[in-house]
Amino acid sequence: ALTSSVEPGTRSLKSGCWGADVCELQGLLLVHGYEVNRSRVFDEATEEAVRDFQERSRLQINGIVDATTWTFLRGRGLST
Repeated sequence: ALTSSVEPGTRSLKSGCWGADVCELQGLLLVHGYEVNRSRVFDEATEEAVRDFQERSRLQINGIVDATTWTFLRGRGLST
């Protein structure tokens, strides 16, 4: 299957993934103030940013962008 045509948010992303959805993830991380390149490749810098975002959002810190992490990145997290 071609991973580069996957709709953002429809699969979990982790280190080693690549494609348009990774580029979308990196764009959201940039919006949240993280310095990552929009390389379309889930690299070490992207994973570090995801882990930090998960910690700040009080999510499970695993470096994997699952449905919950996508929701929080898009600003639709739980109200505090």
